Amino acid sequence: MILPILRRGSPATEFFWATPSLQQFRLEPYGLRLVVGGPSGGGKSTTVSALLERLIQSHYQICLIDPEGDYDDFEQFVTLGGPERLPAATEILEVLKKPESSLSINLLGVPLEDRPSYFLALLPSLQELHARTGRPHWLVLDEAHHLLPVGSPSLASTLPKEFASLLLITVHPDHVSPLILDAINGVVAIGPHPQNVIAQFNAGSGRNLLEDLINGFDNSLGKVTAWMFGDGAKPQTVAVEPGRIELKRHRRKYAAGELGEDKSFYFRGSQGKLNLRAQNLRTFIQLAEGIDDETWLYHLHEADYSQWFREAVKDQRVGEEINAVERDQQASAAQSRARIIEIIENNYTESA
Repeated sequence: MILPILRRGSPATEFFWATPSLQQFRLEPYGLRLVVGGPSGGGKSTTVSALLERLIQSHYQICLIDPEGDYDDFEQFVTLGGPERLPAATEILEVLKKPESSLSINLLGVPLEDRPSYFLALLPSLQELHARTGRPHWLVLDEAHHLLPVGSPSLASTLPKEFASLLLITVHPDHVSPLILDAINGVVAIGPHPQNVIAQFNAGSGRNLLEDLINGFDNSLGKVTAWMFGDGAKPQTVAVEPGRIELKRHRRKYAAGELGEDKSFYFRGSQGKLNLRAQNLRTFIQLAEGIDDETWLYHLHEADYSQWFREAVKDQRVGEEINAVERDQQASAAQSRARIIEIIENNYTESA
């Protein structure tokens, strides 16, 4: 459990988490180079937002590279960029000149294939600022496998040396450049199969962390497996307490925004004869209300609705509620449709 207890005034300030036995689990906010890995919808955002919130409360400055705009609603960040706008380096540095300002850089306006080059072009400016001022204290890379993929230019090898405190968030640790994984000194594994995250980290980094040590670990909702490297260090199950300012799930974006084609839901039916795209939740409800029962039930029985919420909408909790409806074999098309629509409307509104 991340506790709201922080010792201030020293670079060696410690975060106090707790294991299920209530033993303290400590994270050093200076010199920590951490990978947070796990499947989409598994709870990475909850874990990361709780950590970031407490860093900011202790007056650490953060620069977050946010390829998918997942942190736009994090109230403690200044946000630059978006689907229609690419922030210039001068704007970014202007924000970071103020020690009290932490920054998220939304890269939705940068094509996927161009994101590594954009980041590597920005990096020298961040390195120069850090060398001169010691800030930003933390560099955080969401979707790190997109920003520093295997085969990234050699500049990636200098990144950990320049930034003492680094956080990489990824669903594919094995797709991150080994040049940067080599400097990682801890892994937080999210999701029901933490051994898979460790296996991917081993594959990407060339290390040999013993996956058998975490067989049987309980990573139920709200728990993670934390493994800090060092002499005799062992993995531990840690219960995560979300931050007081919970990361918003972009309710306006998902309710009525324009999700990309890869994030949209498609009503296709068992034979693939349809191709009805729901680019947001409002459209999903409209299509759900008008779609024929056979098509509705096909996607219901395939558990496509809950999978979409977990992976595209990135809402594990609502995905589980919908999955409970999908598992109800007695529910008719009308009943299941009404229940799923009600779940969505109870959790997402355009004004949320």
